Amino acid sequence: KIDCIIVKDQSRFGRNDLVPYYIRQYFPMMGVRFIAVNSDIDTFDNNKSGNKMVGFYSAMNAHYCYDTSEKVKSAIITEKKEGKHLGGVAPYGYKKDPNDKYKLLIDEETAPVVKTMFEMFASGNSLQMIARYLDSKKIPIPSIKKNLNRGLKSSMYGHWQTRTIDEILKSEMYIGNMVQNTHNKVSYNSKKIRKTKKEDYIIVPNTHEPIVSKEKFDKVQELLKNRKTDRKTDLQLEYLFGGLLYCKECGRSIRISKDILKSGVRHYTQCNLYTRKGRYGICSSHR
Repeated sequence: KIDCIIVKDQSRFGRNDLVPYYIRQYFPMMGVRFIAVNSDIDTFDNNKSGNKMVGFYSAMNAHYCYDTSEKVKSAIITEKKEGKHLGGVAPYGYKKDPNDKYKLLIDEETAPVVKTMFEMFASGNSLQMIARYLDSKKIPIPSIKKNLNRGLKSSMYGHWQTRTIDEILKSEMYIGNMVQNTHNKVSYNSKKIRKTKKEDYIIVPNTHEPIVSKEKFDKVQELLKNRKTDRKTDLQLEYLFGGLLYCKECGRSIRISKDILKSGVRHYTQCNLYTRKGRYGICSSHR
């Protein structure tokens, strides 16, 4: 429906590697005229000098983005090293100081939940037991509490996950240390986020009031380090229908397992989703 695009200069159209492809190949193929006034580009006029400079302009524009990104990143890292909290939302258990957006205050509503997690784990409760306890008390998960938009929500959304609890128990934020730079962007022109190595974390001690004591935190870290799974590993038998069975209710795979009884070995099937989440009323066993 569009047969002509006019921009002030080429950078207004874009600053990435796809720009030359669109201007030189895609637009001519689709019969679209492209004009960049200040760059002297007009794909329907071969006399325009800027037509030959599209690739050069693209490289210069991309470099400008990269250079600006590095300068901004350097300023942000400097502020993080000063102990300023630059996150969009405060960590669970804390809230932003209304008088200073870079400081954290204890959230009287959620801080006791964090204390409960540490107390329960230090007393021998597993992550799964803590998750069940929080669910039984109908305590909202962090993303619901903070009204965060998580996009597509799984069938387990709203329930506490062991991964969430594990991350909280491992965070030095709860002993008063500011921990940042735990994630970063893959590149300046990508929105994809990846986890950084622990040695690249920016940790500034004693920037806010702790929720748990250093002694309690250290005890929990030792327990987390030494925890072992109760599951016994065994060589997986090659069942005739192994990997071919699927649950008609949820579409997930059905596992084939065995029980060793006094009377002998019993083999049985069970829906994998039910195995993990059946206690929440999700799917059924199909034994």
